[in-house]
Amino acid sequence: MSRYAIPAVLIEFDEGGNTLWVHGPQGATILRIKLLRGRFKVQKNCENICAHADMQIPEGDVTVCLTDDYD
Repeated sequence: MSRYAIPAVLIEFDEGGNTLWVHGPQGATILRIKLLRGRFKVQKNCENICAHADMQIPEGDVTVCLTDDYD
């Protein structure tokens, strides 16, 4: 098993929407999470020191495409 790190700079989503995008340093989307059921909600007054999202994936695999520079 190998561990990979993909640089990310921005998380974007619409409150009430069903898609969250993570963008990389070149501005391209490096991760898209689309909810088949449910919507993204915003909770304010969180006690964590930074904005964050917690998700649980109940089942299924996630495929990550790596470019040649990850060899």
